[in-house]
Amino acid sequence: MLAAHDITVSLVDNRIALLLDPAGAAITNFVTAYDAASGMVTITAATAGDISMETPLAGVSVDQDADTILVDLRMLRRFAGVSIVGGAGPDSITIGRGGVNLAVVNRGASSQGLSIDTGDGVDDTIWIAGPIVAKGAGAVNVATRGLPAVHGILLESDIRTPGGSQTFGGAVTLLGDVSIQAGRGIAFTSTVDGASRLTLSAGRTITVAGDVGGMLPLTGLTLASARRVTVDRGLHLDGSGTAVGTSGLVVGAGVDDVVFPVSDANRTITAFSGAGIRFLGGSEGSRITGVTSTGNGIGLRIDRGSYARTVITGSSFSGNSAAGVSLTAARRITIGGSAPGAGNAIVSNGGYGVTAAGGCRGSVVVGNEIGGNTLGEIEHFLDSRIEGGTVTQNATGLRVRLDDVGRASYRAQKARTYAFDVTFNAFAVAARSTGRLDTRSGSLDIDASVGFDAFPPEPTFAAGPTPAVLGTNRVAAGLTPLRTLPGIEFPRNTLFVGSDAIGKRYRVDLGPSAFAGILPLADLENTPITAPTDGTATVDVWVNSRGYVSRVAGSFEGGSFEVAIRDHNKSGAVAVAAGSGVAPTVSAGTSRIVAAPSGDDAAVRAAPP
Repeated sequence: MLAAHDITVSLVDNRIALLLDPAGAAITNFVTAYDAASGMVTITAATAGDISMETPLAGVSVDQDADTILVDLRMLRRFAGVSIVGGAGPDSITIGRGGVNLAVVNRGASSQGLSIDTGDGVDDTIWIAGPIVAKGAGAVNVATRGLPAVHGILLESDIRTPGGSQTFGGAVTLLGDVSIQAGRGIAFTSTVDGASRLTLSAGRTITVAGDVGGMLPLTGLTLASARRVTVDRGLHLDGSGTAVGTSGLVVGAGVDDVVFPVSDANRTITAFSGAGIRFLGGSEGSRITGVTSTGNGIGLRIDRGSYARTVITGSSFSGNSAAGVSLTAARRITIGGSAPGAGNAIVSNGGYGVTAAGGCRGSVVVGNEIGGNTLGEIEHFLDSRIEGGTVTQNATGLRVRLDDVGRASYRAQKARTYAFDVTFNAFAVAARSTGRLDTRSGSLDIDASVGFDAFPPEPTFAAGPTPAVLGTNRVAAGLTPLRTLPGIEFPRNTLFVGSDAIGKRYRVDLGPSAFAGILPLADLENTPITAPTDGTATVDVWVNSRGYVSRVAGSFEGGSFEVAIRDHNKSGAVAVAAGSGVAPTVSAGTSRIVAAPSGDDAAVRAAPP
């Protein structure tokens, strides 16, 4: 049973302090009002019990009938805010719809804040139904040991501390969409739940120590501003029922050092028609780890800006209706990585696995599992195009390393034996491998092809030379290693031999061993592979200083291969070559060079396009 005097008023550190009875107390409507003319602050603390003062305080009085505390700031000139302190019993404090607005108080200290600590009761509740606004550098700190959902911190309204910090010391449950704005830091020491959206803006750091949405997923999390953000544990966002175009985790432009540490926490973002994760523009030093973004429009969307030292690693952007990963003029970001477990799964999306546009200088997609995407693995607009008589590349500066392509790579590392069928499409080039790999016995049976199924339509070229374009090429995985296929790297297929009068000379060994480079699994690195030797070929390609294929020469044994290079010069003529030391030339059009074994050298013939 509650004591007769539920609330005792005193003055502590120039704050009006409300001490709740140790047996427990309830404040059903806590609000403040200020009258500038009289300099009077009215604190309403509606309660079923009594409010009393421990000792008389100059400038402070209590109106029992109205459940109010009157503070005359003409006398209490250093007024710094309000504190509420509970005990071991069950306490309940509700910030009423009228809220607490200390920013309007033009007397007292320059910084005024609010703190609430309900003490040790597991049935304690702090319900913030109305807005809270601090003054100056004043802080808002709320703490309770109340269990979540029914008790704990029930957050329904916005809180703003223009120059101060905010701390939520206990389990938070959102009862509506809430915006938290702090001039300094924001800290959540426990869990955050609730079918609502949380927007956080801080002048310094944001720290979330407990699971977000572990009991009841949030409908979104926006990190609008901060110098650093750390989400230590799990994250669960569910966009079911949200507006069209809504994204799940949104990182504001210029919010740096957003860190999801490596942990065993479960992080899932699903059912958003926008993007599962969206960076609005620039986020340097961020590290997103261990997130599953599935069932959204786009899995990961990176908008224009600098992302130096930002790495997206160990995550899954799969099963989304559009692209798995989308980059728009995103510079210096790394999607994946070369360390074990650093790659992301970008599979089974309704659009392309990866799309990119604009200047993506310094960005790299490496070590990822990319496969089974409906429209292809890499969107075709990474290709070069003709604009105003010049050749431009839509996603300039982006590098895509084909270290692991397709679900086969992933499964091989898990099961160590599998049958595979992997296709990669980029820059109008298709690479496909089928076969069987057993890494335990070191055996490989592989059938691979790289090239077009058919010649694409001839482009209309403006006056002036244009770089070479790869045509039908059944087995030449790295045949055009420089700007012919800008941004695509085949690191183990192409070898730089040296430079001579013709240009830079590259060499690629074709055949079954070359296509292990399309699927360079970790197990293939150190495992001897028993593979057929038929069809092995060596092709040398010279590329001049302007990026043109200037010569092709090849030799082979035990099989046949097919090569076609279209190198458009000013007159539109095409120069092609294949075989050992043979360099036939065709004056116009596109030619296909078919080489077949004939003694020690290749017999070469030029076929019409």
